[in-house]
Amino acid sequence: MALNAAEVLNTTKARSSQRACFLLQVKREQLAGYLEVHQRVWPEMQDALSRCGWRRYSLFVRPDDGLVVGYFESDDVNAALTAMESQPVNARWQAEMAQYFVQPSGGIAQHGTRQQARTASSCPPSSTRWAMTPCNPTCSQCCRGAS
Repeated sequence: MALNAAEVLNTTKARSSQRACFLLQVKREQLAGYLEVHQRVWPEMQDALSRCGWRRYSLFVRPDDGLVVGYFESDDVNAALTAMESQPVNARWQAEMAQYFVQPSGGIAQHGTRQQARTASSCPPSSTRWAMTPCNPTCSQCCRGAS
């Protein structure tokens, strides 16, 4: 009996409740603006991420096409996601960020929410070599959740 990819990812022993990875697609024509905004993430957004348990939050961008890989760690990823979903500053930030993303099926951007976050086992294997750079060149943890 063959399993589909989602079943394998949901049952793998490599799945982690403490690490999450997500992919986003920034519109090519909006990439410079997206990167600029991430040079000055709102302090209250950074505080909310820390307060909600997001650690080692990093965003990396592939400049050629705007693919963004996000990664964070938490004691409990699901609890951290739920906590962020209830933060008013997160709703404001997501509304501001929506303009930058390619929207799948015309939907609303879900950056940083349960719909985007997947366990780290969903990320490309470390043997995959992409030309990725941090969104903020001075710090690989551009959104600076507590480390």
